[in-house]
Amino acid sequence: MKKTQIEMTETTDFSPQALKKLKREPALAKEEIDYLKKLVELDNQKRQQKKEKSSQS
Repeated sequence: MKKTQIEMTETTDFSPQALKKLKREPALAKEEIDYLKKLVELDNQKRQQKKEKSSQS
């Protein structure tokens, strides 16, 4: 099996706006992860309530 090498062009944008964006991206990713975790938690609660409701009937 041959290994193919993928060339990626390296972008070197050191403008203040680009650096600010790079600093902001991890914070935005963390917020998105927290949001998704909260959605999963709420979904699990909803499923648990549904399960309890069907057990009582």
